[in-house]
Amino acid sequence: MLGIWLLGIPATSKNKAEAFDFLLFVTSPEIQKVMALHVGNPPTLMSLYKDPELIARYRWYPAQLEALLAGVPRPRVPVWSRVEDILGGYMHEALIGLRTPEDAVRAAHEAIVAVLEEERR
Repeated sequence: MLGIWLLGIPATSKNKAEAFDFLLFVTSPEIQKVMALHVGNPPTLMSLYKDPELIARYRWYPAQLEALLAGVPRPRVPVWSRVEDILGGYMHEALIGLRTPEDAVRAAHEAIVAVLEEERR
């Protein structure tokens, strides 16, 4: 996954109770389902990836849940934006047929290693 959304309440908020109520509302199963059905936002609750109505609309949800459960957080490195640009560029080339997937992965690996080595110096 490239990028995520987070919700939170600023420490300086003048309306902390209302903000907390909103967070409870927007993360509730009912609203998560509405957002998935009518806005297309993937839910944040695992149970909704097994919901028959959502699966009927988004047949890939079971596979997406498996991927989420198998996911590994990205490395926290200062040059992540460069790594992401490299990876995205080579993925794009593979998707449009300019490179084989194997060649794209190999080239991305070499370019990323070079960026990380440059950062260490």
